[in-house]
Parts: sequence; structure tokens; C-alpha cells
Amino acid sequence: MRREHEGVVSEASSGNTAELSPAGGMLMVYLRDHAGASITSNGALGEVTLLSGGAKQVLPLAPSGDNALLEEGSYQAAAGSKAVLKLTFPGKSAELFHFVLP
Repeated sequence: MRREHEGVVSEASSGNTAELSPAGGMLMVYLRDHAGASITSNGALGEVTLLSGGAKQVLPLAPSGDNALLEEGSYQAAAGSKAVLKLTFPGKSAELFHFVLP
């Protein structure tokens, strides 16, 4: 799985990949299919659940650009934090992606 945005990459059972990139007070998620082509985020619903130091945060994501989703706000995540991305595209079942932040 290829990183393009200095984030952490995870693959769902569908073969789609998501790259979670926390930077500058934002969480960005970039979407690609199993062949590495961009997947449009238009119409996608997403949320990231962060598990860090015994605390749980659920953060909604909004489409941002062609193949990205964005969470802009306050969140707490340290190295070793776990994250679960739940992503739903119109007319499809939810996909889950699991990450451990570096």
C-alpha cells in the first residue's frame, strides 16, 4: 500500500485503501481503489473514531476535494493512538479501515 501524503494507509475488505494524515490540527483522509486510482469523496459519509489514552473521540468527516475527506477541529491523538474509519458511499455498505498512528 502506497503512502502519498505522509499518513498511515489501511485497506478495507473491498480492496479500497484510505490514507489517514493528521497534520496542522486537521485529519485528512485520502481514498483510492485497489488499483491505486482516486475514488471520489463526493456523497461519501465518514467518521473517524480515535482511541487514545483511554479516551474515545468520534469525529465526523466532510468531503474535501476530489478524493479526500476532512475533519478540522480539536482532537487528541498521540503516537500509538488507534483510529477506525467508517466510510459509506451512496448505495453501498459501510467500509471499515483500521489505523495505528505513528
